[in-house]
Amino acid sequence: GRTQAEKQHILSRSSDILKAEEIIRSVIDEEPLILAEPKPYVGISAQDGNTVTLSVGYWVNLENFGSASFQYEERIREAFDRSGIQFARKTLDLGYTDRQTGRENESEAG
Repeated sequence: GRTQAEKQHILSRSSDILKAEEIIRSVIDEEPLILAEPKPYVGISAQDGNTVTLSVGYWVNLENFGSASFQYEERIREAFDRSGIQFARKTLDLGYTDRQTGRENESEAG
């Protein structure tokens, strides 16, 4: 049988998103364990002020799922590094209410 692998890449908004999509398509096309049919997809699934999320889906034979996933991730990382595509830095937004003033405060920790 076969199964679909789904990936998400959360990139810095300052990255060249079109280039990132090209890289992903190229990695998919060049990976022999990824099936050509059903056709893989790559597209923007979410964005905010700092990040753009690219969602990717491709099909593999069930017995190749792990190997294909590892190969894909390694090739993506190498290609993104060579091209200056940056993954978004993870941040944690903390909101709290000051007990003395009752005011809501927000801070960002990384």
